[in-house]
Amino acid sequence: MDAIIANITWDFILISRRIRNFGIHPIVGFLLLLILVVVLPAILLERQKYFAPTYFCAGVLSLIPLNKKERCDFLRNCHTKRNYYLTRCVENLIVTLPYMIIFIIYHKFIYALAVLVFAVLTLFLSLKKISIVIPTPLLKSSFEFVLGFRYSFILIFGLYFMCFEAAVYQNLALGVASLLLLFVIFIGYFFYAEPDYYVWIYNSSPNDFLSKKMINVARNTLILTMLPILLLSFSFHQDILVVLYFFLHGFCCLMCSIVLKYYVYPAPMNIGEEILLVFTIICPLLPLVLCFALWKKTVKKLSEYL
Repeated sequence: MDAIIANITWDFILISRRIRNFGIHPIVGFLLLLILVVVLPAILLERQKYFAPTYFCAGVLSLIPLNKKERCDFLRNCHTKRNYYLTRCVENLIVTLPYMIIFIIYHKFIYALAVLVFAVLTLFLSLKKISIVIPTPLLKSSFEFVLGFRYSFILIFGLYFMCFEAAVYQNLALGVASLLLLFVIFIGYFFYAEPDYYVWIYNSSPNDFLSKKMINVARNTLILTMLPILLLSFSFHQDILVVLYFFLHGFCCLMCSIVLKYYVYPAPMNIGEEILLVFTIICPLLPLVLCFALWKKTVKKLSEYL
């Protein structure tokens, strides 16, 4: 039992490190995960009767990282056969328990039972690693988007699907939420602080550096948001101003994240800056105020590296 607890604890530490390496404080990362896995699906299950299959698929897909062949082989070498299956069983239950609880709360017992069946069946599976080169539609001038897209493309396509469901069922709130969540993902790309020579090689003034950075980010943002914007504008043409407003608000928050990133450079953003960015999403005028307030100080900070 001690070995099982130690393995679960190590999994938790490993997830926390990966969240931190992505540029997000682990507390913020786990809160976002809670919102995406529990809070948002609970709202959608209550309002969208056809969301259950999508949520079920998400629960099954969440088991895939636990069944990688390399990971399963490592656990087999570290544990006895009995402890191996006990460890895998506990892991699968921890991952799928939120899905089963939500399904039970909303009286979708068949889906809850199906998730439990998959959790048991995958105990006896190990998936070989498949090497796939993910093509990117983005301009390579913004390395944050290129790297971030390769890590988050599944989430992005999931939000595209959410936007499609919003158009099908004429739910403007769901469409706006998917659009804003896209910008939340993009903002997360800028939590990471690159080495100073990534800035030095631009060999330009701080004002030019920030302007070019914002222009390149704007191009990549338009590429990734063009599909949902067109879909929402076509489906909710009577509320097109609402769609454009939330797009511009998310865009301003993204520009604010760039200024804030280089305001604290070369240190990465800490939890204080991350919470401040959360408030920019909630408060409409805050992104513009922060951009104007921090611009001169950010330029002064960048003058040390340019």
